[in-house]
Amino acid sequence: TASGKVNGSLNDLKANNLAIKTGANTVLNTDFHIKGLPEYETAFYDFPNLKFVSGKKDLVTFAGQYLPDSIDIPENISLEMAFKGKIKEFAATANATSSFGAVHLIASIDPAENFSGKVILNNLDIGRFLKDTVMYGPVSLTAEADGKGLDMNTIQAKVKADVTELYLNKYTYHKLTVDGTVNGKQFEGKAKLDDENAAIDFDGLVNLNAGQEQYKFKLNVLGADLQKLQLTEKEASISFVSTADLKGGSVNQMNGTAGITHIIVARNGKKYILDSFLTASVNEPNKSEINVSSALIDIKYAGTVSPIALPALLNRFSNNYFPVSDSTSQPANNNPSNFNFEIQLHNHPILSKVLFPELLEFEPGIVKGSFDSQKSELKLNASFRKMVYGSTVIKDFAVDVNSEKQALNYKISSTAISNSQISLDNFSLDGTIANNLIFANISS
Repeated sequence: TASGKVNGSLNDLKANNLAIKTGANTVLNTDFHIKGLPEYETAFYDFPNLKFVSGKKDLVTFAGQYLPDSIDIPENISLEMAFKGKIKEFAATANATSSFGAVHLIASIDPAENFSGKVILNNLDIGRFLKDTVMYGPVSLTAEADGKGLDMNTIQAKVKADVTELYLNKYTYHKLTVDGTVNGKQFEGKAKLDDENAAIDFDGLVNLNAGQEQYKFKLNVLGADLQKLQLTEKEASISFVSTADLKGGSVNQMNGTAGITHIIVARNGKKYILDSFLTASVNEPNKSEINVSSALIDIKYAGTVSPIALPALLNRFSNNYFPVSDSTSQPANNNPSNFNFEIQLHNHPILSKVLFPELLEFEPGIVKGSFDSQKSELKLNASFRKMVYGSTVIKDFAVDVNSEKQALNYKISSTAISNSQISLDNFSLDGTIANNLIFANISS
């Protein structure tokens, strides 16, 4: 049913007390004055008192085929709105309440695309809307933005947000604030989380604009209770300071340095300190270098290809001896490739006390390797003296791999391997891979 008074021509149309009722409980009440139809993009709209009530049943009936399967609709929706202006030049306010929560919006934009806006979310259940109540949940926040531009690639704005409640991954965070500027896909500013189980400060710049990617920031995790944040099953807390000064759109294009310092991990009433975890990367055409230095592991890598490309490179190389993968699905690369690396493991208390509680004893060794595609030469050497993990004991473990033009040679050995069920002394597995055949000699 529809009632009210509508008069005028199409390019100057007025309505008073317009009321439309449809479906089970959908009702629209409004006055309006519209000038300039049928050119809807440039027409002037004045809706001083629009009120709309509906719900899931009616909206699914009206637009079911256009609604994505990944979202849900509130059972009840109520909207009050005032709008005056054109589609790209207006002043508007809106208040929406539903069974999923409430939203309050104030927004305006002028002909030069200068805009300002404020949005308030009151217990808005994002999890129910996205049909994922485990990962997402209620959000309450106040956010403001002032800037220029409607294109997300060129927008410039100052933004400020005060998040009083944010449910994420089975935990509700409180007291998150954000204050900074947005320039396209770049954010520069500060963010602070002052939750009772997580205190975090961020200050810096993250630029995701194509061709200008940059990450320059300081992240100070003053303290985080990982168990209460539902990130670990067992009791553990951590604090650290992370800094980064990197440029590049992907891992194999990044140049710069990054590091984590002042790392403190607490568990079962004891604290374990890691001095630092520092990385430096250089990625240029035909040159890639990565250096990692920490109390847990040291890594040195240098080559003509990024480490990210190594799996595909080594797959193609291995297929020369044995079809370990579908070679037809891998793109050919005739450019010469070479690299060398060295990995030094360290036995730090955090390994056995925090990361691997069943690691009772560990005497680490070193891993070295090199590759030259022109010579079809691959070398890999790895060893550690002793490891006791639970009931498993491994002594003098070593791996040796080297290649020739026609064959790939390998050897894996250990002076002793044992657990509660088996015991092997002087174990050895060695052989060659060539001509689509694997030869193996096993002895103990």
